[in-house]
Amino acid sequence: MDILDKAIDFALKLGAKFIEAKYVRQSQLSIRYVDGSLRSISSGDDEGISIRIFMNGAWGFGAGNSIETEQVFNLVEKAFKMAKTNSERIKEKYELKYSKSYKARSIIKTKIDFDNVAIEEKVDLVKEIERSMFKLDKRIKSTNTNYNENKDIIHVKNSLGNDVYKEENYLYLSSTAYSLENGVRGFGRESKGGVGGFEIITEKNALEIGESAAKKAIEQLRAKSVKAGKYVCILDPIITGVFAHEGIGHPAEADSIVEKNSVLEGMLGKVIASEQVTIIDNPLIEKAFGYYEYDDEGFMARPRKIIERGILKEYLNNLETASILNMNINASSRADSYLNEPLVRMSNIYFEKGDMSFDEMVGEVKFGIYAKGFHYGYVIPSNGQYTFKCEYGYIIEKGGIKHPIKDISLTGLILETLKKIDGVGKDLIIESVGFCGKEGQWVRVGDGGPHVRVSEIVVGGLE
Repeated sequence: MDILDKAIDFALKLGAKFIEAKYVRQSQLSIRYVDGSLRSISSGDDEGISIRIFMNGAWGFGAGNSIETEQVFNLVEKAFKMAKTNSERIKEKYELKYSKSYKARSIIKTKIDFDNVAIEEKVDLVKEIERSMFKLDKRIKSTNTNYNENKDIIHVKNSLGNDVYKEENYLYLSSTAYSLENGVRGFGRESKGGVGGFEIITEKNALEIGESAAKKAIEQLRAKSVKAGKYVCILDPIITGVFAHEGIGHPAEADSIVEKNSVLEGMLGKVIASEQVTIIDNPLIEKAFGYYEYDDEGFMARPRKIIERGILKEYLNNLETASILNMNINASSRADSYLNEPLVRMSNIYFEKGDMSFDEMVGEVKFGIYAKGFHYGYVIPSNGQYTFKCEYGYIIEKGGIKHPIKDISLTGLILETLKKIDGVGKDLIIESVGFCGKEGQWVRVGDGGPHVRVSEIVVGGLE
């Protein structure tokens, strides 16, 4: 866009050392059903421009929803003054480091454009998913289903020479079911999504999410609460992905390294996990929810091997953190709109597959827990302490999966747990979809892995 070039030229004339100008247009549609009835339909379009300027070790930022020249120049002046003021007050200076620039058009291919599908068809789809939960079992008492489609256009240019135009389309569906019988309650949740068009509904078997959520909720009605203690645990691909995302992904984001708020600070090249553990963050997995070819600074994406055979190999870096830490940029910069500055973020993070079958993994366990799904949880990045509440699970006894259990929470220190992994499955699944929050911004991410066995985890329960 001409206005981006004008903004760059104007900033350089003012004396900026670096300027990034970015145009963003976002279109979205959301449909929500609750307890079998349509609760809301909303749609919207928004566009605007953001300006980032770097001077003498400091940044300035401005954003607005006008693309008129005068208004954009006002943003440039605002960002320039902010950067100049900040540079006069900071003590630690650094220069930007980069290796090459990129010019590209990255357009996510779609087989069925969202605009070519009638709104009535989308509403009927959500309605049918809702019906499927109530049809499964009369003990399903409450449900909700959400449909979200997005079409984003992003054009970013900077004074380093980056000129990248992106079109990113994605779809997200989620269903939740609540069951009740004789005062006992159950809960089930399922989600599907990906990058592309309306064809994702068929490709990801999205119509099955309601029935799947309902089955989980019904099974919990006969589940027993687990007794607290230390157990051998087998983690399913969903909770394995959560371990990768929360436990390693966030501490490996280099802004937390710069802020000295990460358990992984100073650990590059050191053994931090079992030799069986390799964790990769890969934005280039097609159809995965965190897919992108270029990040929001216009740098070309590539797989980032964070841990390789137990050794910490790489942090996730953007232009700023790579410059401060004197490391290579690896295209980990993302923003959720033109209103916010890009941050260091993950894409699709997962445990690499191993060589054990699920049956082999279970067969070697005399007594333990098979933990499935993720309900909620947290990790403290500075020390790696975590607590994850699982959706449900099963007791493993004498090499076999027995009765269902609920109220499972996994607790410990990430670096200790990673070293206790003694089995990694060969059934790699990267299907989880979600939105990761950081500093008020939410970006789409995927995670997953194979089944993983841990020799000992502290499990909390209600007994």
